[in-house]
Amino acid sequence: MKTRKSILVIAAALISMTALAQNPTDFFLRNYSYRYRLNPAFQSEKAFLGVGAGAVNVTFDTNMGISSFLFPGENGMVTGFNPSVSADDFMAKLQDLNNLNLSMNESIIALGSWSKSGFTTFEANIKAYGSASLPKEFMKFLKVGGVDQTYDMSGLNLNGKVYAEVAFGHSRAIGDNLVVGARVKALVGLAQMDVTLSKFDLYTGHDEWRAEMEGDLKGSFPFFVPRTDADGNLIINQRPPITLEKLKPAGLGAAVDFGATYCLGFITLSAAVQDLGLISWKNNFLGKAQSSTTYKGADNIDMNNGGGSQIGDSVEDALQQLVDMAKFKAEEASRSSEMLPIGVNLGADANFGIAHVGAFLSTKKNAVEMLWDGRLGASITPIKWFCLSANAGVNNYGKLAGGAISINAASVNFYLSGEINLNKVTPKYYIPLDPVRLSLMTGLNITFGRRRDVK
Repeated sequence: MKTRKSILVIAAALISMTALAQNPTDFFLRNYSYRYRLNPAFQSEKAFLGVGAGAVNVTFDTNMGISSFLFPGENGMVTGFNPSVSADDFMAKLQDLNNLNLSMNESIIALGSWSKSGFTTFEANIKAYGSASLPKEFMKFLKVGGVDQTYDMSGLNLNGKVYAEVAFGHSRAIGDNLVVGARVKALVGLAQMDVTLSKFDLYTGHDEWRAEMEGDLKGSFPFFVPRTDADGNLIINQRPPITLEKLKPAGLGAAVDFGATYCLGFITLSAAVQDLGLISWKNNFLGKAQSSTTYKGADNIDMNNGGGSQIGDSVEDALQQLVDMAKFKAEEASRSSEMLPIGVNLGADANFGIAHVGAFLSTKKNAVEMLWDGRLGASITPIKWFCLSANAGVNNYGKLAGGAISINAASVNFYLSGEINLNKVTPKYYIPLDPVRLSLMTGLNITFGRRRDVK
């Protein structure tokens, strides 16, 4: 149970991962209030107000797929940890580094208004990003277990952060063809964690496990007081005590977005740079991995002995022993600064009246890898208050398709957009088997004022 709780804590922290923190599908959606998030030069057709449910965006992607973990068995599909699946078959479906990314953006309040000088926006959001990079040997350890085994799990990384963002933006036209815009953001860190093991060699003996570890752990949790054992190592397998005396921001930072659009006849070109800035964290958990650790009394776990819940218990026991072995020598608390994941968005939109056709390219660097995404898409606006769009493209994890709808009528703007990869799927339930990307965004806003003709 202890490990299960630890996994839940880690999973909660990973609701912080750094993927593309917007839905590229929204570039092709006209009549959409939050299009300026892709480029601060974009302007909304009407002024708007969103509270709570104004904009909710969740994105998940990974270079693994369901086929990496589900295999045909005698009585249906079984997991790769089932004894009927050989270790070689299981490992053949995995990457050298298996990456998972998750991001969430929840709008608390958002306001967009028009004036003589242009279009102005104000937002307060909660943002969460997280990523995990799991070496193939780590998955092999969970599959094989056993005694007299040696595993090289170097490169294991868990990274996550949660922060509040207050953003002020403004865009204005310069002449007839050029529109420029910028957004200034103040950031308040709520929590962050980063565990990186540059070296992690594990030997599972009969009566003890030995590990060679080199790496770092840092964390900023404003309510938690770190504890150490008699040897000065951080205690990470138990929840630390909570005190209100530590009620203060875990970090502070600032960033800026800037962008421009230029109209060439019926074609509008756009370019933007996002999240150019940094955040400084006050690390109250700071530790460096010891070079050698011996764990006595380890259970000799055989992952392939049993099935069902027994396999789950074996995996949990194995993870528990890894957590117990992790020894990070506590270091004096200090500050650390990091650049935000800078994104670049490039777009082109051709206006054919009620129809638009366009192309969009976005890149963003997270803690694990460079993410890129390219799309071709179109939208149709048969009446001013209704827009429907669709697009297709490719990114790090394969082919994708997306669609969106926006209804802006009777002083209400409702929109819904989503995208998913188009790799191999199961024939019955259409569950993606290969690397997965899934992004959903929805919101409901109040709109007011007259409708503007925007590029």
